[in-house]
Amino acid sequence: MPNFYAKYRTRLERYVGEFAHVQPAAPIPIDPVDQPAAALTRGGQVLAALPGVSFRNLFNTFNQVTAAFTWDPSAAGSYTWQRAMEALDGTRTSGECKILAAALLGLWVFPPPFGLGQAGAAPRASLYRFENYDAGEGFIAHHPVGGVRGLRPNIMHPHGSPTDLATRQPLYQWGDHKVVFYDGRLWDPSYQCVWQREEDMVAFEFTGQHHYIDGDAYEIRVVTPNPARGWLAHQMMFMRFDLTGGGWKGPYRAIA
Repeated sequence: MPNFYAKYRTRLERYVGEFAHVQPAAPIPIDPVDQPAAALTRGGQVLAALPGVSFRNLFNTFNQVTAAFTWDPSAAGSYTWQRAMEALDGTRTSGECKILAAALLGLWVFPPPFGLGQAGAAPRASLYRFENYDAGEGFIAHHPVGGVRGLRPNIMHPHGSPTDLATRQPLYQWGDHKVVFYDGRLWDPSYQCVWQREEDMVAFEFTGQHHYIDGDAYEIRVVTPNPARGWLAHQMMFMRFDLTGGGWKGPYRAIA
């Protein structure tokens, strides 16, 4: 994949910032030698495949073209502006959720030939960080047992083994999560879905209370239920953090 978006990154970054809506909508001049490279990038492939200029079309096409991108929330995959541009080039194939969110937003707001030039359009699109108003613990999301974008769940069954993926619960504990806010909804290219409300991202929320005996057990409340698992709306349960045993385990209905 060519180095195209990354090469022009200093010209592009302002289109996703606080004053993105007042940036010029005119196409960004590029070196003629770079023109053939544009169509070879992941971003160029998305733009070429779009059936029309709408955020829904962009979101769906982006998810299709970037299907092989691996979701990696580790430090090795953490966000930088350079990495978001590399994702659009296709030279980076893994990273955290903000990389994907910034790449998606970029294709909407960047002027041609880098994007659709919608920075000044209403409604405005912007990057959005969600932590369920809990900077300490974040929140727990429903997460497919088989993984999404190559990322498996990180919560074990109470009697599970850290080395046995089959004993993972369909849950993931996040400190925070980044998506794109547009037209009153949260567009999530990591989970590849559109959330109507913030609460829809939350399976369990932390109450801020520890168990009165076990200080490693955290009280949680069901927000979006999973009746098949017996997790019912507003039910109070517990999550235990076992540092030496592989991390988060639960949920527990009771702690002895």
